[in-house]
Parts: sequence; C-alpha cells; structure tokens
Amino acid sequence: MMQDFPLEHLVLSDGEIVIRSAHANDEPLLTTWFSDPQVYAHWGGVSLPQNEIAAHCRVDVDDNDTCWPFIILHGGEPAGFIQAWVQRDMTGGLDLFIAPARRRKGIALRTLAMLAAHLRDVIGWKRITVDPLPYNAPAIALYKRAGFVDTGKRFSQAGELHMLMEFR
Repeated sequence: MMQDFPLEHLVLSDGEIVIRSAHANDEPLLTTWFSDPQVYAHWGGVSLPQNEIAAHCRVDVDDNDTCWPFIILHGGEPAGFIQAWVQRDMTGGLDLFIAPARRRKGIALRTLAMLAAHLRDVIGWKRITVDPLPYNAPAIALYKRAGFVDTGKRFSQAGELHMLMEFR
C-alpha cells in the first residue's frame, strides 16, 4: 500500500482558483459533469457508471499507485475536476476537465500549473505527466502553456494512442 502523502485534505488557492479535495457530497456534481458529452468525450468516450463516479469522490489506494480527486472552484463556484496520481517511485500524472460552461477562462491553465508546481516543489514528486490524445490540439496547446513538454513517447491505452508530456 502506498504511503498517504498530504494530499487527501489539500486546498490550494491563487486567490481566484481553488483546488480542494473531492468528497462524497460532490457525487451529484460529478454525476452531472460525467454525463455531459463534452466531458466524457475525453474521459473514455461514454458516460461513466455511477460506481465509477462515486470512486472519483475518494482517494484510491492500491499496491501500485495512489490517486487523489479534486474539485476546481473559480470565483467560489464549481468549475472542474482534476485528479493526481503517483506511483511508489514518486512519479505521477494529472488528468482534468473543466465544466463546459466554465471553459476558456484560463481555469485549466492556472489549475495545472498550480497543482503541478505544488506536487513537484512542495511534495517532492520527481516527474509529473499528462497524456493527451495526439489529435487533441487544444489540450496539447494548454499543457504546453502550463509548462508541460512533449517527451516524444507514445503509448496505447484502451485502443487509443496517447502522447506523453512532462511538467518542467
């Protein structure tokens, strides 16, 4: 079992954006978001079943890695979801989405940069990655602006080719 790093009750803020741990009472919000075709198009291609949505409301620990879910707030209102996962060797990654009505406000950019810097500089993660689909040009451009660079590595997951980008 992985060590419980101090992320389960994390709250980060830059004054306008807040990243806070997700919990059980966020399930209705996540149900709404994960039922939106604009969200699930990039999260497996289909609406998530309720048990998977519920799992995104709690820390997931197994023998290989730990995953922490967070709600993103913008101006005090729910704006998106981000999860951070780490392996035993202190390498990990981020996955996020912004609710469709809150997009194009700089929320994702600021969230990614804030959380990735905290994980690296405060918690001590050695490597932080994201894995967009190579044809998702808007996501790739966002990740680059947030400080991620293309590693040149590609891998297949669930039948789709992903590119690996690392936070620098």
